[in-house]
Amino acid sequence: SSLWLDPLMIVASVDRALRHSGVGQANLRRRAGIIVRSGAIRDLHDVMMCVSMGANALVPYMMYAVALGIAPKPPKTPLTDDRVVELLSNMVKALNTGIQKVTSTIGCHELRGYGHSFSSIGLADEVAAIFETPNYFGSAERGTSFADLRADYMERAAELRGEKNNKLDNPDRLYPKMWKKIEDIAHGELSLDDYTAIMLKLEAEMPVAPRHLLGLKTTDSGIDPADVDITISSPQHTHSMPAIIGAMSFGSQGKLAYSAYAEAAYRLNTLCINGEGGELPDVMGKYPHHRGNQIASARFGVNIGFLNSCDVLEIKIGQGAKPGEGGQLPGYKVTEEVALARSTSPWVDLISPSNNHDLYSIEDLAQLIDELKTANPHARVSVKVPVVPGVGIIAVGIAKAGADIINITGYEGGTGAARAHSLRHVGLPAEIGLWLAHRALTESGLRDDVELWADGGMKSGRDVIKMLCMGANRVGFGTLAMVAVGCTICRKCHEGTCHVGITTHIRTIE
Repeated sequence: SSLWLDPLMIVASVDRALRHSGVGQANLRRRAGIIVRSGAIRDLHDVMMCVSMGANALVPYMMYAVALGIAPKPPKTPLTDDRVVELLSNMVKALNTGIQKVTSTIGCHELRGYGHSFSSIGLADEVAAIFETPNYFGSAERGTSFADLRADYMERAAELRGEKNNKLDNPDRLYPKMWKKIEDIAHGELSLDDYTAIMLKLEAEMPVAPRHLLGLKTTDSGIDPADVDITISSPQHTHSMPAIIGAMSFGSQGKLAYSAYAEAAYRLNTLCINGEGGELPDVMGKYPHHRGNQIASARFGVNIGFLNSCDVLEIKIGQGAKPGEGGQLPGYKVTEEVALARSTSPWVDLISPSNNHDLYSIEDLAQLIDELKTANPHARVSVKVPVVPGVGIIAVGIAKAGADIINITGYEGGTGAARAHSLRHVGLPAEIGLWLAHRALTESGLRDDVELWADGGMKSGRDVIKMLCMGANRVGFGTLAMVAVGCTICRKCHEGTCHVGITTHIRTIE
């Protein structure tokens, strides 16, 4: 009879009811605090969601029980009082540190402000109204409704009573075993038609992005692929295709893989962006029409020679897989060669700040764009932004600031160096950002002034076509390029011991 209720929904409902207590009446929310005691608060993400939705204090008793080692089974020897205090203190300290990190990475200076960055996908209007956040791909007739939630709660109750087996599904970022299929294509051991058939079947069974729910219209009149022109022109050069290789930095990538991407872009007559790791001396200026150099928060390796060695300069505001976060390259990966490219000292941890500390407004961005064009008058300037609520208005501001390219980056991308917390919980699909940006730029009369790029988890030519249909001029691939040269998606890029030699700087005779 009694069913479990999501504490997040309860917090949001109570907070909303108190704030909207009545027209002309006192705001009751300011007179009362909300304390949430729940065993469903199990990790940092749950904590952040509850606090941001209105909770003033939390009692995540199951987290405390696990920290004390009394769940799922109590220890044979009871804990001493001092040990209990020590374990709980460590737990609270870890949570506080996590709260501070998560809040700071999104650019907030107060805890409650973190909720302003929230959004949802696929909720029915009746459910979305409780959270008062932007909701995409939901309506009164479609989306997760209260009836769907009730069915889920009843299933949970059945699992609790032992009537059903309960097992959490393991979420996969790249479909299981697909990396091997992509590698087989690169080696010429699998046909593109076979790969496409497998991908279409998986996308139908397990859609993980809005584009997997979209089909392409067909026609009876056939067109010879040889007659289709997919070239794309810029003031400096005409490239053979709208697909590009996305930003991956030297340092996070080893020299062999890093150089291979640049050479591949040259041979394919397309673009490759280098990431924020500076540039190798033997690559600097070698591929001016096929190279883009990235300027990010740490400004690694940025100098006048770097800025004039290519036709595209990209300002990285954020990354789709971890919006608002910077990065860290461990000291053991900062070899003499990496340090030379980044203009730093070897064997020292390198930190990329979460924010560009000289960019706090569109006016600041306009100044940086102008400075880059002054340094290299022939370069086009791109601004890379993650998909967040309101990215359409942001895109308009970027265009007015003088950018030539707006790179919309979705949540599906990111290598193994991105935090698991970010990969699971942060960001929005590239399709949503592209749609919002294209629409806002069109309505503002600025669409023809800029190119729109999109990336984030693209895995096929069909993905490229769909993104082009939604407004993109070019579409980026990052992880797929790594897989093509042997990556097995083991998610250990940060360890520096990549077993296929892509993200390591360890050299062997082979």
